[in-house]
Amino acid sequence: MGIFSRLFGRIFSRLFGRKKETTKGAVPKVEERQPISINTVSDSDKNRLENTSTHVRKGGDVMKSEVIERVELTEYSEPYENLLLVPPNSNLSLSNIAGDIIINSWDQSLLKIIAIKHSWGESKRVAREKVKKIEIKVNQQEDSVKILTIFPEIEEGVKVQGYVSYRLFVPKEISLNIQTESGNTFVRDIYRNVAVKATTGSILVRNIAGSVDTTSTVGNIEISNVRENVNVVATSGRVIVNNISGNIDIETSSGEVRVSNIEQNVMVTTEQGNIIINNIQGNVDAKSSTGDVSIDTIASNVNVIVEYGNILLDNIQGSITTRFNRGSLNIVNKHAPMIHASTTSGDINLNTVVHNGGKYLLETTIGTINMRIPSNSSTAIIAKTIKGNISCELPLIITRSGNEELAGILNQNKAIIKLTSTEGDINIKKK
Repeated sequence: MGIFSRLFGRIFSRLFGRKKETTKGAVPKVEERQPISINTVSDSDKNRLENTSTHVRKGGDVMKSEVIERVELTEYSEPYENLLLVPPNSNLSLSNIAGDIIINSWDQSLLKIIAIKHSWGESKRVAREKVKKIEIKVNQQEDSVKILTIFPEIEEGVKVQGYVSYRLFVPKEISLNIQTESGNTFVRDIYRNVAVKATTGSILVRNIAGSVDTTSTVGNIEISNVRENVNVVATSGRVIVNNISGNIDIETSSGEVRVSNIEQNVMVTTEQGNIIINNIQGNVDAKSSTGDVSIDTIASNVNVIVEYGNILLDNIQGSITTRFNRGSLNIVNKHAPMIHASTTSGDINLNTVVHNGGKYLLETTIGTINMRIPSNSSTAIIAKTIKGNISCELPLIITRSGNEELAGILNQNKAIIKLTSTEGDINIKKK
């Protein structure tokens, strides 16, 4: 036992007693630290973060490793003010790289610019030097003012880090053209046209007597109380538009769209996102590749095209045309004299009043059609299905009947209802 004990001890000492060495070809685990945001470190620290790593000799032996310590940064800000006399109906353009923009009107023929330049560094001196390099250039001509924010390059491809926040007081009779790469924009109480383009940041526009044109890559858009037309182009973000006297044109790739209280026509196109529209005096045209569509209280015609999603329509005064590939359609109708709905795959549910001279055409390739009408309606009814059953609760005067077809007259022949399903049941019920 003594010999085995001594032998085991030597083996144990050889395996575990010496200082542990790194196996050839392996890299030791570096101590984990909290990540350092690139936006909150200086240029020198950013380079050190990107370039410093564990050094490995040829063959995989570890030479050295370095752990980056968290850097405490000092922020420095510097105010900027300017006051300009501008004539009525002037044009103002503002270009910013980063920072929020707030624009309010006042009852003066003056443009007041209040800005704060911000930056940061390892010390107050370094941060101050960076702020000094950020420029605000103002160029005034007879009927225009241009404000340009300049972040110069400190080396090739690397600009001064920082941001500039603006607050402007402008005459009411002025047109605005705002461009920013990063930051929120708020504009209100302007009597002329407003255009805002943002790469990243939300846009809020209120109380505009002219037209509004907004473009955003990432960020929410909210527009309200506009007398003329509104145009919105957005890549990603929620869009809310309400209380508009003119036409609405919205195009978005991703994000929910809400539109309400519009006096003229509405056109909404989205690749992915729900559409909610209500209380429109003009026509409505809604298109969605993926997303549900809900439309309520429309004084004119409605046209809806959806690839994948559900459709809900209620209280439409004009005609209704819908087409969708996959989903479901639910219509509650009291006023529309014409409905044409078609789908490749999905159920159609229609609860409607039948108007004299009305046409109600529902067709689906795969899906069930459920229709409810008052028993005192006067209409011809034709129902056809290839694979499915047909049921009818109404007292029709049957003109044609079979396993795949039902035709008849309810009371008098003053309207037409045609229901077609290739593969699915058709149910006609009393309302």
